[in-house]
Amino acid sequence: MKGKRKLFVGILASMLIWILWSVPSLAYTAATPTGLQQNESTENSVKFSWNFGGLNKTYQYRMSADNKTWGSPVDNSTVCFVTVRGLKAGSLYYVQVRAYEDSSKNKTGYSAWTPSLAVITAPEGVPAAKVKQTGAANRSVTLSWTAVSGATDYDIYYRAGMNETVAATTNKTSAVLTGLEPGERHVYEIVPKKSIDGYTATANRIRFDTTFYAKTTSDRQCVNIYRVYPTINKFSVKWTTPNTCDGYEVLLYNYSGKLVSRKVLSHLYDYECFNNIKYTSFYVAKVRSFVNTASGRMYGKAASVTFANQIKPSVKTSGKGIKIRWSKVKGATNYTVYVAASKKGKYKKAATTKSTSCTIKKYGKKSLRNGKTYYFYVVSNRKVKGKTYKSSTPDRYPATVKK
Repeated sequence: MKGKRKLFVGILASMLIWILWSVPSLAYTAATPTGLQQNESTENSVKFSWNFGGLNKTYQYRMSADNKTWGSPVDNSTVCFVTVRGLKAGSLYYVQVRAYEDSSKNKTGYSAWTPSLAVITAPEGVPAAKVKQTGAANRSVTLSWTAVSGATDYDIYYRAGMNETVAATTNKTSAVLTGLEPGERHVYEIVPKKSIDGYTATANRIRFDTTFYAKTTSDRQCVNIYRVYPTINKFSVKWTTPNTCDGYEVLLYNYSGKLVSRKVLSHLYDYECFNNIKYTSFYVAKVRSFVNTASGRMYGKAASVTFANQIKPSVKTSGKGIKIRWSKVKGATNYTVYVAASKKGKYKKAATTKSTSCTIKKYGKKSLRNGKTYYFYVVSNRKVKGKTYKSSTPDRYPATVKK
C-alpha cells in the first residue's frame, strides 16, 4: 500500500513539472519595467529609457499618437533604452514598455505595459528670413517671427561678441527687448522649444541661418549738426553719425516754422547742401537718423541748429562817428554791432538795437579817434524760449573817422 502511494505521488509531481514547463506563463511573469523617462530629442527622433531589470530580461515598446490607438510592439533586445526615428518635428507621442522572457523556443512571461509616457520631438528652428524687426527705439527693439508648429515657448538669445545670454523667453511670436545701447546693431537668435511634464525639447540651433540683426535708433547727441557754411544763397550742414543706422532725414524750416525742404539720405552721408536760400532770414535745420523696420521707418531724436547769414553792412562816416546800415533779417529779435581798432584786434560790443542802423561814436569807453580806421561787423540775434541764436559772423568791414 505504501509503495502504491509513493508511486502515485511521484506521477503527480512529474505531471505538475511537465505542466509548468509546457505553460511557462503559468510559471513566470516578468516584472513591469520602472523609471520610464525621456532622455533626448531631435526634430525627428526621441530617446527614452527605463530601469535595468536584471539579466535575461527582454523588452518591447510601442507608440501612439493619441494615447489610444497603439502601434505594433517592437522588440528591443535586452537594452533598456531606445531611440525612435522618422518622427514629425514639434510633435507629441506616447510610449509604453513591457518585459518578457525570451527563450530559445518562444516569447513568454510578458509583463504588463508601463503607464504611458508622453514624449516630444524638438520643433524646427526659426530661420533669420522669418524674423522681422517691427519696432525700434533708443534702447529697445521689437522683433516678431513666424510661429513654429508645436513650439510652446521661444528663447531669444542675445549675442555680444563670443558671449550670449537668453534675453527673454516668451510663448508669443513677438517680443520687446530692452536695455540696449542706442545707435547700435544687435544680434539675436530665436530658438523654439517644446515642453511637457518637466522635459524640454529645444530646436537645432545650427540647421538654419538663424542669426538676425536688429538696430536701435539714436536719441543721443551723436547725430549733431556741428558745422554751418552760409553764403549769400547757399549753406551746408554736417553731422556726426551713430555707429549704425539706415539713413537720415534732413529738414529745413524758416523762421516761422514752415517746412522749406525735406531730404532723405542714405547712411553713407554726413553732409548736405541747401541752395537758393534767402540770406535775410533765420532758418532751423534738423537732422535725425532712422532705422528701417517691417513697420516703417523708426526715427531717433533730431538734432538741430538755428542760424542766419548776416549780409554785408553799409559803413559810412557820420560826423565824429560811423553810421552803419544793414538789411532786415526775418526772425531776428535784435542786432548787435561789434567794433575793433584793427581787423584782427579785439572786438567789443558797441550797440544792440532792434533797428537796422546805428551810429557808433565810441570804442569801449573811449570816443573814436579822428583819422583812425576801425573795423565793424553786425550779428543778428533770435531769442526763442530763453535761448539766443546768432547769425554767422561775416567779414570785418573798415571805416575811417574824419579828421
